[in-house]
Amino acid sequence: MEYQKIVTQYEHWLTHREYSPATIQKYTRALARFFADTGAGKTPDRETVAAWRDSLTAKGYTPSTVNALLAAVNDYQESID
Repeated sequence: MEYQKIVTQYEHWLTHREYSPATIQKYTRALARFFADTGAGKTPDRETVAAWRDSLTAKGYTPSTVNALLAAVNDYQESID
């Protein structure tokens, strides 16, 4: 399954949960970036998420930015449980 389809399904899940349009846009953009950066499959494992987190930190992203990006990935993982 290509990541764009996954992101679209996630967007529908966020909409159903009544997230604000701004949050939906932010989270779907972050999830698309995660998949583009990592090449992870539909169900990313903890190691992949941790490696991505570490790579963002190594690139100099602030902890608040890293946490915001991870929030989207964590929420996505909740959506597929």
